[in-house]
Amino acid sequence: MLSNIKRWIWKRLISRAKFKKWLTLEDIRSKIKKSAEEGKSIEVAEQLCSYLSSAICKLDWENLPWEAILEDYSFATSLHSPTQDHKIFSSKPTKDTFNINDSSWYSWSHTLATKYGWSLEYIADLDIDGAISLIQEILYAEQLEREWQWALSEKSVSYDPSTKKSKFKPLDRPDWLNVPKKVEEPKIVQIRSDMLPSGVIMRWDDANVKH
Repeated sequence: MLSNIKRWIWKRLISRAKFKKWLTLEDIRSKIKKSAEEGKSIEVAEQLCSYLSSAICKLDWENLPWEAILEDYSFATSLHSPTQDHKIFSSKPTKDTFNINDSSWYSWSHTLATKYGWSLEYIADLDIDGAISLIQEILYAEQLEREWQWALSEKSVSYDPSTKKSKFKPLDRPDWLNVPKKVEEPKIVQIRSDMLPSGVIMRWDDANVKH
């Protein structure tokens, strides 16, 4: 009973996490996903309790019903999440670029501190969406600089034996910086009348007309 009251109070007092805490929570979520994929149910349960202790409040989560844990996990992940659609998340970050120290906080804070000279305390207290947007801009600017340097190098030009001409070879871009391919509309094909089925032909628009 006391646990339920404490949960109820904290869920109404808690505010969205700042940048450092959000990264810590996301690291725990990554571990939960990995353990679930590997079928390690005990580790999943322990990590869920760890996440909730950090995201909501310190509590004996392991003694609560499973339904309550999942309900509060859904609540916490919804609260402590970006509110904007950031392109940087359209592709999975690689370990080499984002998680060298097994903690997103060190790599992401290093990026901001190096660029702007901010203290770790200041970076830790940034808004989630603001920090992600800044990192996205930094990575984009760095990519443009690499592409410029690449264009000036001899490696950017390849020889095509079939045309006997040199051809520019652009530098590869991360998935999130590539323009998504446009899905072409299906072509309208005319069907001969003698090949049409007998009876009444219902078209898509006709079938969805509300009577």
